[in-house]
Amino acid sequence: MSVSTCDLCSDHRCLSSSSSGMSGHPTPHTRKSHNDPNLRKDTRRSGQLPGWCDEIQRKVHAYGTDIDDYLHTFVPSPIPCNVTPPSITLIENWDPQPGREKEMYDPLIKILTAIVKDFPKDKRPSFSNPHEAKFPFPFSQFSNRHHPAKPDLIASFPGDRLPAKLDPPDWSRVAMAIEAKDVAGKDPFVTGARESSEVRAKRLVQLAVDARSLMLEHGFLASYMFGVYGSNIRIARIDHTCVVASPMMYLKSAEGLRSIQEFFWRFVHPWEGGPGAVVGSDPTFCKLSPVDEKWLRIRLAEEADEMLEGVNLREGRLVKVYDEDKPAEPKTFLLFKLLDVNARLFSRSTMVWLGIEDTRCSDASNGTADAPAVLRVLKESWRQVIRIPEQKFYQRLTDTIPADEWYGLPKLLHGGDLGVRDVKRWDAARSGKPHVRFVVDTVGRPLSRFKSTRELAMAMRDAIRGHQIAMKYGGILHRDISNGNILIVDRPVPEKPDCKGVLHDFDYSSMTAVPPSENTSSSSSEPPRLHRLELDEDDPEDVEHLKERTGTYYFIAHDLLEPNIVASVHDTCHDLESYYWVLLWIVLRHTKFIEDYTCARLFPLGDDATAAEKKWSWANKLRQSLTVIDNPPLTTLLHEFKRAVYHSLKEPEVGDPVPLTYEAVLQIFDRAIARDDWPLDDKAIPFTPIGPVKTNTVFRGPLQVASQARQAASKGSKKRPREHDDKEIESGVALGTQSGTASATLCPDTSTGARRSKRARSAVMPPPSTRVTRSQSRRSGQA
Repeated sequence: MSVSTCDLCSDHRCLSSSSSGMSGHPTPHTRKSHNDPNLRKDTRRSGQLPGWCDEIQRKVHAYGTDIDDYLHTFVPSPIPCNVTPPSITLIENWDPQPGREKEMYDPLIKILTAIVKDFPKDKRPSFSNPHEAKFPFPFSQFSNRHHPAKPDLIASFPGDRLPAKLDPPDWSRVAMAIEAKDVAGKDPFVTGARESSEVRAKRLVQLAVDARSLMLEHGFLASYMFGVYGSNIRIARIDHTCVVASPMMYLKSAEGLRSIQEFFWRFVHPWEGGPGAVVGSDPTFCKLSPVDEKWLRIRLAEEADEMLEGVNLREGRLVKVYDEDKPAEPKTFLLFKLLDVNARLFSRSTMVWLGIEDTRCSDASNGTADAPAVLRVLKESWRQVIRIPEQKFYQRLTDTIPADEWYGLPKLLHGGDLGVRDVKRWDAARSGKPHVRFVVDTVGRPLSRFKSTRELAMAMRDAIRGHQIAMKYGGILHRDISNGNILIVDRPVPEKPDCKGVLHDFDYSSMTAVPPSENTSSSSSEPPRLHRLELDEDDPEDVEHLKERTGTYYFIAHDLLEPNIVASVHDTCHDLESYYWVLLWIVLRHTKFIEDYTCARLFPLGDDATAAEKKWSWANKLRQSLTVIDNPPLTTLLHEFKRAVYHSLKEPEVGDPVPLTYEAVLQIFDRAIARDDWPLDDKAIPFTPIGPVKTNTVFRGPLQVASQARQAASKGSKKRPREHDDKEIESGVALGTQSGTASATLCPDTSTGARRSKRARSAVMPPPSTRVTRSQSRRSGQA
């Protein structure tokens, strides 16, 4: 029996589509987590709860048939359970009492231990009470952005005996988290319970946080949670699509005990996998062993100390990568440094790793040849099945871009969609997001780690060139320009030694049905129609509403946010505008400047109308720009790029908008980069989440603190200047809050009312002809 794994089409507000021009089909708005890990308050449990609640809503499903059917469907195993069912006397003293939850833990451990005591020793899990230990986020580099988890009980991998106390607590030996509550009424999977929705959400979030941590730590395809609610038991299978909970089992019954034993037996007897594997383990994944770590250091040779500085190799992994044309010959890569991670559970959950190919099996010298190891970047994610696989975009780029024109783009070396293989291998793998893993040739750093601001400008310029080349030859529109999708090139490929930046991550891209060079169906004056993003070509309209609006929220172009601009669809000019917001974001976060602007003020999170208002208001104030300290080239670059964005957003009643074009934007960057007065070694200032702030506080740049002190001294004032958090001074900017409402309170924008009175469409929308003309006029100038 199959189940609906996710109600993808709920709560979506679709945008209108246009029938002309070079535009991908617009995608509907979908609500994302509204917590911001750049704020210290939002890294705490209380701060992240609203975001988790947004993420988990409509993702929880209770399986409606009997427990045997659930186990057969969602906990598949090839080996029947052949151990003696536990005796009912095992639970004769089980009597949980309200308000005495912690007293349940040790008796529950004894019951579970007795249930699995007849399992083979190498398959027998153990259980432990972690004593309220806080389990950190699995990757230490990113742990300051996520609150720790506190599972009630934990279960080990098969054959591993957990100590009475894990010190320090970490997820490396945990295969399953167990949540225990004192009464049946605290079961979060019971609808219509007396508990408030917030309390019920907290219980679901607790399960989701544990599951997320286990999936990241062990590379699980799916994670299993065991919940005890008084004398009721539930199992929950959680993957990157949804949560499917089992029917309720009664612990104090022979049938309940047998079902629990059956579950654990199946859990430790998966269809495939090596020793210690459980159902949900990825057979193409394993942790690094001491032998692997030693070999890695040998291969990195003299670069080992530099490359492994600050790296915890216990977080590394070995993974197999499958090429579609050689499915029987996978390549193995040793991944040792995590470059980026999307920690949202119900998402693409993208991870980007730095690693090298494991050549020990194919190399007669046991992989220790004299030639230095070649560093590669591996990306792993879970794509929506309704989107074109990312490797198809890379293949289009490879097939259409001449070798001497290739610039600002990585090349796909290996990899493909593991989801198809997963389904063929395991019939129960019904996730709505197939597993994708592939390797590219270009190694780089995030924009936030630039070594000089000139390097930052050059990297962004080259990424814009890559965007232009992808569109010119491949007919590919990226649609997700963000600070994470542009890399500063550390090791340029020999063919392009001067390339400083690349644009990657084509998950949300769209492309023309055929490459532009092969398109003969339209006139040269009309750009080609972009390909539908859906894979269901037989009935595309049925899945049109399933796609999410693309783009990282902070950097989405104004017209894609503005709710009153109905006719706007994602186009080249919108991606070019996103480059400006990315540049502004990086400068606000990682440089020193004179003015008092903040990311909280310019990039409110969550409300489209507020976010669009802030972007328009900023672009419209040409006299108010950002003055980067001792950096005239970057200051000029920001001002000229801002002016170009302003002209592209002009209202029809003010004048004809001037669309952003590749030539215009690249000229702005080229003029700035050609200057000889760039500062030297002005590397990025690290950004750290800041502490709590008062709602009536306006944060200022670092120079304003000294200026305020001087003014107070000159006037003989006894009033002390406001003291900044040291981390605020270090970063050069403070981020106030993530919500549009609070941001307006923190930094009131006096121009908002003026703009609303000026732009009458806030009250009365302009006629459709005006809106369409504006959108068409922008597309008509695309180069």
